[in-house]
Amino acid sequence: MKKKFFALAIVACLGIFFLIDFAQAVIGTPVLRGTGGSLAVATTATTTFTPSANDLLLAMVYARTGAATAPTISDDLGGIWAEISNSSVDAGNVVGRIFYQVIGASPAAMLVTGVSTGALQTAIAVVSVSGAGIDFSNFNRSTGTTGDATTTMAAYQATSIAIEFYASNAGGASSPPSGFTELYDSALASNLRGSISYDMVAPTTTLIRANTGTDVILYGLEVKEPPTPNPRIIRLRGGIRLLGGMRLQ
Repeated sequence: MKKKFFALAIVACLGIFFLIDFAQAVIGTPVLRGTGGSLAVATTATTTFTPSANDLLLAMVYARTGAATAPTISDDLGGIWAEISNSSVDAGNVVGRIFYQVIGASPAAMLVTGVSTGALQTAIAVVSVSGAGIDFSNFNRSTGTTGDATTTMAAYQATSIAIEFYASNAGGASSPPSGFTELYDSALASNLRGSISYDMVAPTTTLIRANTGTDVILYGLEVKEPPTPNPRIIRLRGGIRLLGGMRLQ
């Protein structure tokens, strides 16, 4: 009897340990890591920056003129960047694309380069988010030809945050969607502007930017927490085996 009680007590303690170990990480406030802009050339690069371990990096590369092609991205560490599906947009006189990369446990200083062949003005902005997953299923984009754009998102999870990316050809400064905090606002030239904003509390699902520009792109992205493993205790003949191979007789 004492032996069984002792075994159950250990299981209970280990159960608490596993629950703590697999607890959801809280998504951190987005941080602007690096920006860059180039006039009269198709290539631009950020200044050198060092992300934190396990950060999610989100990069918007955008460029201007009707001849500009879909942007590409690379970094000097040979990191693997992936496009957020359906983010490559040609809105006439402005093109844009959103990329992501997950940093490992040992980050190093890096420089990120964006290219849009045929562009006359090219810009890049890189944001990092801690405690984030890579489920980007709630993503949307819209375009406009009069400077205004509206993007409608699906309902957000309670633990998520929302990030908005905006690129425009010409026009002046514009305000972020209601309740959003602006993180980046760049006027590389009179004909190319870009902005990034976020809401960590209660983001609206209707993202609106009003501007006096012409061709514009407005992206909305829900950043979700990563999925949490579910530890299990499996009862086997001869004892209790915890997931991972430990056995209690």
